[in-house]
Amino acid sequence: MKRRNYNKKTKINNNNDFYIDVMKPGNEYEECLEIAIDAFKNRNPCVKLLKPKEKELREMFIDGSKNGINNGLCLVCRDRNNNNDLAGFLFNQQLNVYNGHFKEPVKGKDKLYYMFKFAEYLYYKCALDINCDIGIGSVITGKTLHVSAGGTAKGYEGKGVGTMLRKYVLTHAEKHCFDRVVVEPANGATMHIWTNKCGPGYHLRTKEHFLPFKIDNHQPFAGIDKKEEMGIVEGIVNDDEFDLKNSVCCKYCNFGFLMCNCYLCCFREYKNENAANQDYVINNNTGVTGKDGAPKGISMSRNDKKND
Repeated sequence: MKRRNYNKKTKINNNNDFYIDVMKPGNEYEECLEIAIDAFKNRNPCVKLLKPKEKELREMFIDGSKNGINNGLCLVCRDRNNNNDLAGFLFNQQLNVYNGHFKEPVKGKDKLYYMFKFAEYLYYKCALDINCDIGIGSVITGKTLHVSAGGTAKGYEGKGVGTMLRKYVLTHAEKHCFDRVVVEPANGATMHIWTNKCGPGYHLRTKEHFLPFKIDNHQPFAGIDKKEEMGIVEGIVNDDEFDLKNSVCCKYCNFGFLMCNCYLCCFREYKNENAANQDYVINNNTGVTGKDGAPKGISMSRNDKKND
């Protein structure tokens, strides 16, 4: 399967009532942060159990979106029949494991520490499983788009807004020269959308229930319903054999990254110099970054700042 050619603006995947657009910095971004905090605090079973402060949740969402909002990667769904009001959103950004993509919570201080450790455990489980096809090579080369959170504005629940946004993410990732998309759904409704409604491009790489998880001889999720779980879902932008090989990368790079988190020279940092222009045009996207065919103003460049 070859990469599709684009000659469209970012406002695509429309229906009669809603359309997808790039999230605007400022007030709209702040509104999305508030929706995310409310949704996680009141509807996410793990967060409800751990009871983090709103400040901690806010910091987590900012960490998971600050580069995305600055580079035109975060998405919103708008209501075309109601003054283009915000109906829903997704926080997306390059998964950059070398540059503080997420500030790791502090044990004994941050309530989300154990949730972070659980997700970390799932990723290591996938990476070390020779039968799991998760694209660790795509992560360490900077070609993975991470969806850190999503939400629906009040009054738009049950209208398919969340599904519409999530279905569009693979197209969005391809436009921006990413090979894969990853997300860690941690409630049943979100897991159902990603694994059953977003099409064959998405694959459930692993999932585990929260309750049995132990760390430091401690069972941090004691008291949670035994059915609650977190998974890792990965979307593959296209199934071309070369792209899959490129995403999987070499095992020696993977080993160096997993064992010592060392900086790898093949990582490319995503930059979108045209992010402020909401209507940039995508032309003939071949997926070759930084050259003719990539979206205008977009590049992935090496960051020579290595780990100490």
